Order: sequence, then structure tokens, then C-alpha cells
Amino acid sequence: MTVSTHQCPLGLENDDGDHPYRLIELPCGSILAFGGDDGQISCMQQDSETNSFVVIHRYDEGVRAVAISKDGKRVAIGFEDTHPHPFAQLPKQDEDNLLLSQDASAHLEFFVGPQFGAPIRDLIFVKDYWLAVASESGMCVANVESSDSLSERKLEQEVQEHHDHCGIRGVAIHENKFLATLAMDGRLCVWDFEATKLLVREATTCIPKKDVGEIHGADVFDRSCRPLFFQHFLATPGQLLPLLRTVDTKSSKIEAIDTDDSNVKDKGHVEPIVCMGYIENYVVTSGRDARIILWEFQRDSGWCPVEATSLEVAATDLMVRKGKVHVAVANGNHIVLEFQELQKRLSKNDATSSSTHDKAATGEAANTTTKLKKSINASLAEFEDDEDDDAHMLTKQQTASQKEKPKKTINSSMADFEDDDEDDLAPDTRGETKDTEKSNKKLDSSMAAFDDDDDVDFENSQESSKSAIRVRFVDDEADDEDDSQKALSQDTNAADTEVDSSADLDMPPRNDDTNTGDINDEDDFEDLPTYSSTPVAVVAPQPAFSPSSTPLDLTRRFLCWNHVGSATLLHGGSDRNTVDIHFTDSAYKRPVSFTDNMNFILGALGEDGGIFASDLQEDDDEEEEIQGLDDLAMSERTKQAVKKSHRKRQADARPTGSSIFFYRFETFGKQREKDWYLNLPDGERVLGAACGEGWAAAVTSRRFLRLFTSGGNQAQIVWLCGDPVTLVGRSRFMAVVYHQDTPLPDGTQKLGYTLWDATCFKVISEGSLSCISKGSSLTWLGFSNDCSLMAMDSDGMLSMLVSCGPEGSNWGWSPVLDTVGLRKSVDDQYWPVTIYDGKLVCVPLKGGNTYPDATRRPVTTTLSLRLPLAKSSIPRNTALEELSVRSNMALVQKKIVKEIEIGTESQEFELEYTAMCAQVDKVTLKLLAATIDAEKLERALDLVQRLHLEKSYDLAIRIADSHRKLADLIEDAKERRFAPDEDMDGDDYDEDHSPRATAMDRLGPSRQISPDAGQTSKMKRSIQFSGGLRSKKHMRMA
Repeated sequence: MTVSTHQCPLGLENDDGDHPYRLIELPCGSILAFGGDDGQISCMQQDSETNSFVVIHRYDEGVRAVAISKDGKRVAIGFEDTHPHPFAQLPKQDEDNLLLSQDASAHLEFFVGPQFGAPIRDLIFVKDYWLAVASESGMCVANVESSDSLSERKLEQEVQEHHDHCGIRGVAIHENKFLATLAMDGRLCVWDFEATKLLVREATTCIPKKDVGEIHGADVFDRSCRPLFFQHFLATPGQLLPLLRTVDTKSSKIEAIDTDDSNVKDKGHVEPIVCMGYIENYVVTSGRDARIILWEFQRDSGWCPVEATSLEVAATDLMVRKGKVHVAVANGNHIVLEFQELQKRLSKNDATSSSTHDKAATGEAANTTTKLKKSINASLAEFEDDEDDDAHMLTKQQTASQKEKPKKTINSSMADFEDDDEDDLAPDTRGETKDTEKSNKKLDSSMAAFDDDDDVDFENSQESSKSAIRVRFVDDEADDEDDSQKALSQDTNAADTEVDSSADLDMPPRNDDTNTGDINDEDDFEDLPTYSSTPVAVVAPQPAFSPSSTPLDLTRRFLCWNHVGSATLLHGGSDRNTVDIHFTDSAYKRPVSFTDNMNFILGALGEDGGIFASDLQEDDDEEEEIQGLDDLAMSERTKQAVKKSHRKRQADARPTGSSIFFYRFETFGKQREKDWYLNLPDGERVLGAACGEGWAAAVTSRRFLRLFTSGGNQAQIVWLCGDPVTLVGRSRFMAVVYHQDTPLPDGTQKLGYTLWDATCFKVISEGSLSCISKGSSLTWLGFSNDCSLMAMDSDGMLSMLVSCGPEGSNWGWSPVLDTVGLRKSVDDQYWPVTIYDGKLVCVPLKGGNTYPDATRRPVTTTLSLRLPLAKSSIPRNTALEELSVRSNMALVQKKIVKEIEIGTESQEFELEYTAMCAQVDKVTLKLLAATIDAEKLERALDLVQRLHLEKSYDLAIRIADSHRKLADLIEDAKERRFAPDEDMDGDDYDEDHSPRATAMDRLGPSRQISPDAGQTSKMKRSIQFSGGLRSKKHMRMA
């Protein structure tokens, strides 16, 4: 039977379950509670008569984690604003009371700890001054001894690598050596902190449900899951039974245990476990089903449920203390549960251990008595010897009188000790250790009068004895037999040693000016390692944005401006806004206007229509009065319950997720039915949207990519690899950019991209968005008119995604325009709109403006793309060289796009592709001629590889005819390029049916190939272009 012995509020602001509440115990026995957005920390002191929580600290940000060192002298507080806030070592006096005081900040030194780009999830002191900090962007173990030591971190890169750059939801420590990290994707890793190495990385996730993070709306139970070390086991939540692993501290092995759930049946959880605690051999779990279950684990039979109870609201944290379970529930209450079966078993164990301890303590007390008697006799004999040595300094009368006083003191102490000894050896005694310590203190106080023979003042010996009683000594070793023998063997030296009161802290004595020992500061600290104290700057990930849009706080703003046109939003009164769409081809489509009653925050235009999305739907804070409620004869508490139920029904009927609206440009059905809209699940916010031919898409705060048809059908939903940054589309292609890793300290954003064929939902390319300049972020993303993906960073560099392998097998980013060199002033910049025919269509901005004014139609300009090539040794060829490289890149892009759209067997595209090849070859031939004129023959031969058509090779041979060797080499290259298959006979060879002749290769006219075709061609060329100047010998050699 389970009894709830106490229930009270945690003293924190109730945020309707948006954030988990947590508990932590102080070394003094008090309990701290924290959580929510109000930044408060409350406390229930151990000796509190009211057993209620009182707020002791308030901060500006919501508290997410608190860690306290074992000695209670260091505290770290983690906030939602991405950094922990540890404060320095507490003073020795009244350290617990100072910690619980509301004016602690006046006595403590604060400094900001390690910073991350996401909210803190868990904190724990690992060893000494090492603090493990888990956040939604990663984890590290930092040295928090001072603000100068924060740069010393461990396991930061290793955790990022082995957790696949995923955030960490919780950590646990075992024996200051084994560190367990549980990632937000549910994967567990165990580390050896001392050796800084990975011990175990589980192949599968132990928690099926992923934690999407606080900023993406994860529920309080996902954010409450943490691993747990107990005894020699490691347990994780997330399933119906705790998953166990054995921990071998000697061999550092972590092995999973296959537990038998046959004993559980219907006695366990029906929903996954959230939080766990333990006491001795028992584990307490709380699940999403609001059940609290006490388990006993047995290696042969597995988990056995001992006792269970149910709460009204599920717990977000629990703590086992003195046999009672303290629970923090999601509604902000604190409940104390007492398991009767657990109390019985603990009481039985205490009785057994107490009986065994009594017997051992009795024998130990007798041994200690005998040893202390010997110590007293030895001290007395030593005192007499010392007294004889110093007799020449004193008169005989003084010596005799002073000699009797210590003897009497020792004899009286001996008698007191014997009395205490008799009491200690009584048959029914408890607390022998305390009595023994009491007698030790008496002995120490009597011996303190003559602890220094050289400084004995026999005239004031009585006062010295009284003052010596007030001196604190450390007798922690008195209970240890080995340490007692050591103390007896060194009794003479111990009498000459002064014990500093800092020894009570179980810390080494400080080496400062007040320490009078033989300590050489320079020698002691000469060999200590030194660490760099340079702080590491933490850069926040850039927020999501819509390309070519303006800020949200403007009265009239651009929602989108791309190749289709521009969509502007005009904020009106009474939440009635107006959306205006102006098309680029105004002669084909007339402007469109419609009313926005959903409060759109972003939008995008495509070939079929425009997609628009709103922010999260806010709850109505004004309470709707229930008519007639005040006239009913009911208590105020009942009225509040009725109002709460009414508000809940209203909230259930009104979704709180973002709304998506699609406006179709044309329809073959009814005009009033052409548009469609839908609402996302509660708490899911749209961060980006795009549409194209036959499709529309949106990326959300849950890292979802949602795909729709233009008609309104919902299609696939996939997870993104990181938090979304932006989404664009054109024709059948769609590209999404997301955060791939935490930004670099210099501000460089680490982003990734995925290029989709949205029509057939196929990934074309994915990888790192490597086109971000140093210290920059992404500012624009879009497609050119040939469907090449383009990106621009905040440094003004425009880049294009290009194919780097056959048939688009590999992709890379190539810079195609550096706008910095085109600016007339450092305050000028170009606001991109689209890319058309190798030119950037943009709005020039001057005077430090960062976006155009939507109230009047901005004037656009065009900038021709230009690769940032190095300056050539032939200045007049620079423009042709850049045009040749860029045109070849564009030709490859065009080929890949057309192959995706219509395949490779289109006769129409073959003709189009041949024409494009002729245009590109024309540029290459001009560059070839200029290079030959400059006598750069090797460079000219390299240019031949850029030619595509056989006819272009013939023209290149004619251009190089003045250089016989070059012409012959070009002709050899032509034969290799257009050579027939060696397996085919010359008479039966048909180029149209050759297995090597693809649609792109069959560009020239068909011709018969004979074995001597090459020699005949060379002879004809020699006769035609020699003009009769060559001899017959040269002709035969040709």
C-alpha cells in the first residue's frame, strides 16, 4: 500500500505544463525545486515545520538545470538562454544557510560558464571542478574552477562526432569516472572521463521517441528523460521497462542485460517511463501514464514490481530520500509518497545491519581503550623526561608544583576515560562510536596543555588548558584501526603539530601568506601545468528566413519576390490584412489581391500559385464569462473547475499550430473552390514554404518537411537533418537548407542542403553548404532560369551548385559572382531577386539599407555573372576564359536538368543540345585562336578538351594549321573522341546502334569509318592547306 504523506505546491509559477519541474537535494538535506519560465528556485528546508517550498532565488531567464558539488561549495545553474551560470566556492561558515539565503548574490562571486547555441538540458559535477554541461546543441565537460579556466574542455568534439551532431538530453556520472550521455535522438554513449575515450556507443536508440528540443516544442516528458547509474548498473527510460546495462569498473566494460518481463504482465507501465530513482536494491519509475512503480531487480528473474500507485498528473522528476519518494508533477505540485513494503524491507535491513554493527563496535571500542591507555602512559613518561630536561630553567618549587598539576589532570582524564570505557562495554549500548569520540576529545583537551615543551608557560598552565579545550582537532582516523596505529607510532611528532581548522573541510591546506609551514610557493607550483585562459566565443545559429523577404514589423512588407513576381502584405486594422501579387510577366497575368484573415508571416510564389503560412495561433487570454454561473449555489473552487473545463473545451476546438493557405492562379473547376488551407498540429510552426509545378512544401519547427500537391493533397513527410533555415523551389525542383552543426567561433554558419525532385520525391543531391564565406551566414537561396541552385552569403558572394562527376553523381559549390568588388561604397549592397540568363537580377541598396521599401516598387538592376578567376598572363583573354568556363558549367547543368525532366531519348532535346554545344564551342574556339596568336601552344591544346562537336574539332584544326605539330595533336584528339568501337567491323558498324553512342554522343552526321580514314584525312588536309609549299617527302611522311 502506498501512502501520500504530504502534498504542496513547489512554489514556482505554473506554466500549464510547458516546462518540466525538477528536484535536487542539497548536502544539508534541503530540497531545491526549479523549472518553468519565471526563473525562480524554491526550497523546502530539512527542519521546516510547514513542509512548504519558499522561493529563495529569482533570475531573469528560466532555470533549466541545477548542479551542486558533493561538498556543497559550488553550484551551477543552467538557463534557457544557452549558458550555465556557476558561482564560485562558498565560504566555510554557514555555507548551507548562505546558499538558501535570498541575498546570496551579495556574498558570492558569479561568472558565466560555458555557452552553447541552445538551451541547457542537464548539469552535473563530474570531479572536483569539472562540470558536465548538456545542451540541445551538444555537450562538454568544462573546468569551472574560475572564469579563466573555462576554455579547458573535454569530450566536446567526441560527443558531437559519436552522437551525430545531436543534442544531449541528459547525463549521469558513476564513481567520477564513467559518464553516460543520452542524446535527443535516443542514443546512449558511455565515456571514460579520466581517459577521455568512448567506451560504448549503442547501435540502436534506447528511446524510440525523439526529443525535438525546447525551441521546437518538445513536451515536458521528452525533456525529462535522463540516464541513471545505481550500484553497478546503468538504466535508461523511454520504454515500458527500464533498460539495464552492467558496469564493470575494473575492466571498464558496459554490457546490456536481457531482462525477462514475464513477471510484469499488467502490473507495469502502459506508457513509456519518463524518470527514475533508486534506493539500495530498488528502483522507482514514473511514466507518461502517471503511475509510480517500485521495482526490485533480480538477475535470475528480471524486474519484479513490488508496489505501485497512480497520480492525477504524470511526474517530470522524482527523488528517493530517507525511504520516501519525492515527486515533482507537471502541474507544479510536490508529492511525497511512502511505500509501505519498502519501509518494511528497509527497517528489516536496518535491524540486521545494526545488530552486526553493535558486535563489531563493542570489540572495536575495547581495542581502542587498550591502545589509548598505552598512549596516555607513554605521554606521561615523555612529559616527565621533558620536565627533567627543562629543570635548569625553573626553580625546584615551580617544577614540583607544576609537575603535580599535569599528573592530576592526566589521572582525572584517565579516570573519566575508564568510566566512559565501562559505559562503552555495557551489554545494551548504541552509539559506542560517539562515546569513544567523546573520550578522545577529553584526552586531547588534557594533552593540549603540554603539546609544545618549548613554549610551556607553567604559571598560566590552567588557563592554557582551558583554552586548549576550545581548539578543534581532527579525529576522523580514530575509528580506523590502521590509522590509530599510525597515530600511536607518531605520537611524539603529533604533539608538536598544530592542526589547522581547514582540515574539517576535507581539503588540502591552502598555500597562502597565513600558512607558516615550510612551503616554497615557487617550488610547489613550478611543475603544475598551465592552461590557456582564452574564452571561446559562442555564436548562435542563424534563424530561419524566407528568401527575398523583408522584416515582419513593417506596415507593408515583401513576403516574397522571385522569378514569378512579388507578393506584398499590407497590415490593416482589425486583423484584416491585404496580400497583393504582381507578376513579372504582367502581360500574361494581371495583378491579384485578396484579404488575409490568418495573419500571414511568410509566403512564396510558384508556377501554379502562392503558398502562405501564419504563426502559431495564440490562445485568447480573456476569459469568456459563463452566463448564470454566479447564480448557482456552488463553492468558488467548483466555479474555477467549471471555468477551467470550459477553457479546455474551447482550446481543444481551436488548433494552435500554424495555418497554411494555397492560392491557385488558375483552375478548371469552380472559382470559389480553387484555393485550399489546412492547420498544422498544436505547437508546430511553419518556418519556410515554397511551391512549384504541381507541388507545394513547408518546413516546420519540428524539423518536418511536409509535401503537398497543388490541389491540396498531403504527400510525404520526412525529417530534416537539422533545424531548417530556408526552403525554395522552381519548376519541379525544391531545395531545403538546414543547420548541420554549431557555428564556428568566427561566426561561420555550418549548414547543409538537400536538392529534391519534388515531382517524384527523389533526392538529387545533398551535402554541406560549403559556399559560406568565413564569418558569414546565408542570406539568399534560389534557382536560376535553367534550374541551377544558387546561394548568396552575407559577404556578398554568389555561388552555384554544379555537377562534379558523371551523370550528377557528385556535386559541389562554385563561386560565380563576388558582389563586393562591384560596390561603390562600403555601405552599398545588392538585394537578390532571381537569376536569369547568366545575370543576377537584384535591387541596389545604398546608404546602409539592408532591404528595399515595399511601399513603392523598387528599381532593379542586373549584374552579369563572373567567376572570380585569377588574373591571366594574357590580359585580353581573361573575359573569354571566364566565359568559356562558365558556359561549360551551364551546359552540363542544362543537360542534367533536361535528363531529369524528359529523359535521354528525346529527339527534340538532342537538337536543342547540339545547338547549345555549338554556342559553347564557339566561345572556346575564339579563346583557342587568341591563345595560338599569343604562341601559347600547350595551353591551346588543353582547350581542345572543352570542345563537344566533331565539326568544332575540324575548325580547331584549321585554326592551328600554321602550327603543324599542334594541328596533328588536335586531329589525334578528334580521333580518340569520335573513334568507333574496336569490337565492331568496319562494314557492319552502325553508329546509331552502337552501344557506346548515347543520345548526347550522336551529335554529328553519321559517316563510314575505314581503317585508313585517319591517314586519308591527314593527307587531304596537308594537300589542301599546304598550298604546294611542302615537298613530296613531307607528303609521304604525313
